[in-house]
Amino acid sequence: MPPQLRDLTDSPADLALLFRFYEGVYVANFPDADERESLANMQRYLTLKREGWYGRNNYHIALLMDEGQVVAASVSDYFADVNFGVIEFILVDEGRRGSGLGRRIHEATLALLHDDARRTGKEGLDANIIELNDPFRVPAKRDNFDPFSRAMAWNGWGYGHLRFRYVQPSLSANQKPVDCLILAAKPFAPEFAQSIPSERVRQFLEAYLILAMRIPVPMRNATFRSMAEDLGTVERVAIEPLARYIGRSPSPALDVRETTGPSDANFVGATAVYARAFPPGPSTVDPSTFVRSLSRMRTRKHHHYHFWALAETPVAPVHGMAAFFVMPSFGFGGYIALEAPLAGAGLSRVLLKRMEERMIRDEPDVREWYIECDPNSVQQRIFEHLGFVPVPTRYHQPQLGSSDGGTALGPELILMRKGLGKEFDRRPISRRRLGTVLRGILKVVYGIRDPEQSPSFRTAIDTFAQHSK
Repeated sequence: MPPQLRDLTDSPADLALLFRFYEGVYVANFPDADERESLANMQRYLTLKREGWYGRNNYHIALLMDEGQVVAASVSDYFADVNFGVIEFILVDEGRRGSGLGRRIHEATLALLHDDARRTGKEGLDANIIELNDPFRVPAKRDNFDPFSRAMAWNGWGYGHLRFRYVQPSLSANQKPVDCLILAAKPFAPEFAQSIPSERVRQFLEAYLILAMRIPVPMRNATFRSMAEDLGTVERVAIEPLARYIGRSPSPALDVRETTGPSDANFVGATAVYARAFPPGPSTVDPSTFVRSLSRMRTRKHHHYHFWALAETPVAPVHGMAAFFVMPSFGFGGYIALEAPLAGAGLSRVLLKRMEERMIRDEPDVREWYIECDPNSVQQRIFEHLGFVPVPTRYHQPQLGSSDGGTALGPELILMRKGLGKEFDRRPISRRRLGTVLRGILKVVYGIRDPEQSPSFRTAIDTFAQHSK
């Protein structure tokens, strides 16, 4: 007999099943206590459901049972006024993953929510929303399932990232707001295929806080007010396929090849692209620098260097390159170049997401990265469009190729900063953080032994306060 769905009530038998599920599966899958709902709350919600507290709305704890064992589960809500469903989570028993149970519990949960909508006189849901770990904020090492693979699974089920700054309010007085999550939507109403009116998103959030998080007056909640203010600045919230959000969009394609050194044909092709893209000048290096960086970083713990060759497909010739460093808490982009047919194909954002994935896989504490570019240049405008913001300071690249230990200033450039993942997460940098970043860049990237004595460091730190006013 195939696994059977059980939509729990607050009967003694169902509460016993809920306890087994909570202790045996749920807690292990939510290691972050700030994201975890309490068992007592779940029990209470089922009682409130029986008592009619939800009215036209609804709440479901659905278990997929196979020979008396819970093999998959979901928690979901229906919000009648906005006609949206939300799947708070789906879990599949670790030993049964890859067997299609995730898709099965997802489809069964959607069927419950569509039935809720029909009971209110609708033809079905207008959209279903999910909340999931942002792969760029929750590293695989700290998740119960690879977050990039999870995002791809939801992408395959038709979900797209809702492109606004989402923060889950604290679930209790003892918990903190959670800023490592994103919302994604599966639209059913044709007019929501590409985007949802921002007012409908705000209404959904309001219902979500009241009915699912038990925050009775959302406007008194600072986290909700901040999201509502952001939503008030746009008419619609775009829905971006999750595959594109994480840089896995199948079209246009991008093949990334990790190179190892001068004996690698891909390395030769990538350095040729570099030479064509960056003619000799004060901010360019000899290709031998890439070889030294690859060799030097292999022996350094928590420091990484990548020199990528880029192509359209695994068998296509190299038409792009990217070089970047990863340090314990941030990344640094060295050089990026794309030639035709990669140039002009909309691949810059895809490439940056692939670089960001590599950064967080290398070092789980990385949350941001930095680049240098010429001031008031086309490159600066491109990177600003991609989510980078200038650091408010005067920044000079150390003079390249000098033998003075970094005591000479090179050209004045713009130091730009971006958080991993969300382009609209633009919190200001502190002076202390800037000092940490500059020390890392000057020592690891430029080989300056005493970064704080470097004029590049002192100039940037001394001018930070006046530029940030």
